[in-house]
This record gives sequence, C-alpha cells and structure tokens, in this order.
Amino acid sequence: MAVKEIVKGLSFFNNMSDDDFDLLIDHAEIKKVPAGTLLLKEGEKSRDVYFLVNGRIEITMKAGTDETEEVHIYRLKPGETVGEFSFIDGLPRSASALVDMESVILKFDYAKLHNLFEKNPRLGYIFIKKISRLLTDRIRSANISHRNLFIW
Repeated sequence: MAVKEIVKGLSFFNNMSDDDFDLLIDHAEIKKVPAGTLLLKEGEKSRDVYFLVNGRIEITMKAGTDETEEVHIYRLKPGETVGEFSFIDGLPRSASALVDMESVILKFDYAKLHNLFEKNPRLGYIFIKKISRLLTDRIRSANISHRNLFIW
C-alpha cells in the first residue's frame, strides 16, 4: 500500500479534495520511529506537528514542586496529533511525547507548512479548522472526565 493510501485512511484527511491532500502530503515526511524515542520534550522550542499513523505515543508532563515526576496525561490513538499547541501558538512544548512502541508518524515541518499556507490560505484555513476540531474534541472529552470526578 502506498504512503498516500495509508495516510488518506486517517480521519483528519476525510472530506479533503485530492488536490488539497496531495499538496499537504507533498509537504510532509513519513517516518518509522522506534520505541523509546522522545519525539517532543516539554519546554523545547519547536513548531512541527505530528500525526500518529500507527503505533503508540504517550504524552507526559512534569509534576511536583521540583518537577521531577512524570505524569501520564494521554495516550495518542492513530489519527491523532501531537505538537499542535506549539504549531499554533509558537510557545515551548507544553508536554513530552514518548514513542513507547514502534510507530509510524507523519511529520509536518512548521516552516514548510507556513510557506504553503502563505501561498494557499484556503488550504491553511482547512488545516487549522481540522486541527481546531481535534483540539475541541479532546477538550470536551477532558471536560466530561473532570465532570465525572464530581459525580458521587
């Protein structure tokens, strides 16, 4: 199966025209990442965004008064993104992302996408709208989880 076919199976790319999809994929890099790879480190300055094609990525944050403890925040499922906060706001990474089993990821370099979106703002709008949808889905899920903590 070709890379485009594998990636096209991710829900993020649903309802996207073939031309838009091809433009985006031409600006992406697919990588096989071994278990144990630290994909993102909390506090680092980088703006690339990644999609998990298959495998597993654990999201952790530092905790405790001296920030020496690592707290599990989330486990990415195939089709989900990591790095989208810094991609959008340019601030340092808010969490770390550890590949804990061999995974295939799709990497979008910020500078390359920024240049593409400068030339094609409509595609930039579509991309950011889809990222926003992923984020709001994740926040709504977290809200429900937090609400359920208070149900006795």
